[in-house]
Amino acid sequence: MQTRIIPLRRQQPSFDMHPYPSITAPKMSLTDQEVLGFRYQADMSSGHAYHDLPPALACLPDEMPALWRTASHQNPLEWEQQLISAFSDLSGVHSLKRLPYCRPCPTASNSIDLCATLLKRFSWRTALVEPTFDNLALILRRRGVPLCAISECMVFDAEPQELKQWLKKNRIDVLFIVSPTNPSGRCLSVQRLDIISRLCTRMGITLALDSSFRLYNRELFDDVDILLRNQTRFIAFEDTGKTIPTLDTKASLIYSSADLAKELEELYNEVYLCCSGLSLALLTRSFELAKDAGLENVLWRLVDQRRSRLRSALVGTGLSVAPESMHSVTGLEWLTFDAKEYNDLQVCTLLEEYGVAIVSGRQFYWASSVLAEHQCRVRLSMMKPEHNFERALQILRLLGNQGGLFCRSKK
Repeated sequence: MQTRIIPLRRQQPSFDMHPYPSITAPKMSLTDQEVLGFRYQADMSSGHAYHDLPPALACLPDEMPALWRTASHQNPLEWEQQLISAFSDLSGVHSLKRLPYCRPCPTASNSIDLCATLLKRFSWRTALVEPTFDNLALILRRRGVPLCAISECMVFDAEPQELKQWLKKNRIDVLFIVSPTNPSGRCLSVQRLDIISRLCTRMGITLALDSSFRLYNRELFDDVDILLRNQTRFIAFEDTGKTIPTLDTKASLIYSSADLAKELEELYNEVYLCCSGLSLALLTRSFELAKDAGLENVLWRLVDQRRSRLRSALVGTGLSVAPESMHSVTGLEWLTFDAKEYNDLQVCTLLEEYGVAIVSGRQFYWASSVLAEHQCRVRLSMMKPEHNFERALQILRLLGNQGGLFCRSKK
């Protein structure tokens, strides 16, 4: 097979459009950057699952007519129960079936909005982890939730007494955490979640949990069972769109402990009747197929292979894996760079000029983006179609072979 050598030159988007601002225009949110990233063939900006269907799920397009016919003879509650059952079997979170309330929203942003509305109803002061994807903070703030930032290190690494003192000092009512994390790809262990859950119960703190990237975790466990055993008040949600490449046909399960179920149901019913039966049928079938094949074959091996290829392609570019993300398990990569005279926006702009779209790191630090130490990270996603992913790697390899990204920018 011949290797196609691409010329290393500053590129324009791959199709004609009206002029758009740079991906890294000032005050642009991460989602704004991801939308503009769609213009580029070597788009590595969005964290959604846009990679090719794995072989075990390749039959899904051909099964759509049958899924439609089956769903047409069922009611919405049956669609939802089948989805919950299939997701529980795949993820190992069997305790979802024990909860008094669990319903699907069309997207994770819808689930975040419901969470925010509920937290605002009780005027709960909320500690949201930082760094994290900025739409969490944007939606919570839009709903008027009083926020303060808690560092990822405090959530994952602090001694229980230190975490307790921090929560007490800051008068926290809700601890809002993300696992696996976006962008760094860290996962709460069984032991750590148990510590946090017990602490929240003793202090009367509600735990809010974003599990959108759950299926990337190589040590899946029933976190809901831990929360129920510890009698922790909680609200949580999932997102199929981060792992299953169904062309953004997705659902976000939202659920809570019994003491929040009535309020959550009331809020849900004000906005939603149900989700698309065809969408839920497609997702249910994808979970069943993934369970039969195993997540190792459907997702994890691809992630590991792509991470290895990407990290090899970064050699010589001036970009490298951030220390806190060295053991990431997700389809994301959190990078730093060795050119101290540049910031994250400038790095994104340099790559954009060569046709590679990524997102800047400062917006993940939603409460402290102005700090210089929070402007030295960028994030990219590996879950792209193979030809897009390889295109980005080709550009990175050539940059590495020709002195690096920052060397070329000075010429």
